Amino acid sequence: MKGIDFHHQKQTNYGLIIIIGALLGAALGSIIFWPKRVQPAVGDTPIVATMDTVAMATNPASPTPVSNTRPALPIAPDFELPDLIDPQRNHRLTDFAGQPVIINLWASWCAPCLAEMPALEAAYQEHRQDGLIILGINQTKLDTVDAALEMLATLDITFPNLRDDAGLTEQIFRVRGLPLSLFITAEGKIAYRQI
Repeated sequence: MKGIDFHHQKQTNYGLIIIIGALLGAALGSIIFWPKRVQPAVGDTPIVATMDTVAMATNPASPTPVSNTRPALPIAPDFELPDLIDPQRNHRLTDFAGQPVIINLWASWCAPCLAEMPALEAAYQEHRQDGLIILGINQTKLDTVDAALEMLATLDITFPNLRDDAGLTEQIFRVRGLPLSLFITAEGKIAYRQI
C-alpha cells in the first residue's frame, strides 16, 4: 500500500531545524565577535524612524573607508512599538543599547515563522544571560493580536514580542517577505539580515 513516507518527512524537519540553528549560530557569532574587529564609522548619525521619516542619515563628510577595511555597517533605525502582551507598555530599540539584539518580524499565519520560533526561543534561553536580546515583532497590520498571542502560547515563547499595527517596521526595514531577522550589534548597527 502506497502512502506518505513519514520517515522522510521527519528527516526533512530535523534538517530544517539544523539549518536554522546553524544560521542563528553564525549570526549570533558575528554579532558577538564583530564589534571587536570593526571600528565604528565616523559620522554615523542615527535617527528615530516614524511613518513620516523612514531613512537613515550619515554625514557625507565622513572619510571613505580604506580599501582593506570593511564598509561601515548601517545604523539600525530606532522605533517605538507597544508590547504584544501588555499594549500599555512601549519598547524602543534604544532601550537595548549596548546589547546585541536579534529582531524577528513574523506573523502567525506564516509557516516559516512558526518553524523558526523554537530555535529563536532556544537561542534566547541559552544566551540571554550573556546579554542577547531577541525581540519578536508581530506584523499585526497583516495579522490579528488573538492569533499572535495564541501562537506565542502554543509554542511557549518567552522572549519579548511587540505589535506593529501600522506597518512601521515593514517600511523602515524594507520587508519583502516573512520571517525577517535582523542582527543588530551592541553598537546599534545592522550586521546581518536573514529572510
